[in-house]
This record gives sequence, structure tokens and C-alpha cells, in this order.
Amino acid sequence: MNDQSALSSIIESFKEAQEEARREKKARQKDYKKRLIENFNYSPKEFYVLLAKALEIRRVPGLSAGLVKLYESVQDLQSAFT
Repeated sequence: MNDQSALSSIIESFKEAQEEARREKKARQKDYKKRLIENFNYSPKEFYVLLAKALEIRRVPGLSAGLVKLYESVQDLQSAFT
């Protein structure tokens, strides 16, 4: 076997191993399809209030929650400070 064919063999083996790893990863992934929840008609604020109440009831040790204001654009950010 010459150097060229040895190199080709190594490259081919690498490609096969890479493809096998890709197939295994895909097989392990779950099917995450977006699904609507029937009668789920809450505003984001209402949803997070309900979530906070549910977490408070469960009293998860070491869990702390808080609200963070995120701005959607530079204009929103600028208007917050004017």
C-alpha cells in the first residue's frame, strides 16, 4: 500500500466514522415538534406570575426567581432612559 492509498483509506475511515456518529446522534434525539396547548390564553405576564406561584408552592431548595427586563431594540432601550 503506497502513501496515497493509505491516506485515502484513513480519510475514508474518518468519513465513515463521522457519518456513523451523525446517525447515532440523530437516533438519540427526541422529536420536539411545536404543539399548541388547547385553551392556553395567557399573556406573558400572567404566565410568569402563574409559573412563579407554582414554583413557590413546590419550595425547590436553592431556587430563586426574579424578573429581568429585556429590551427588544435600541429604541426601546433609549426610551427607557429618557
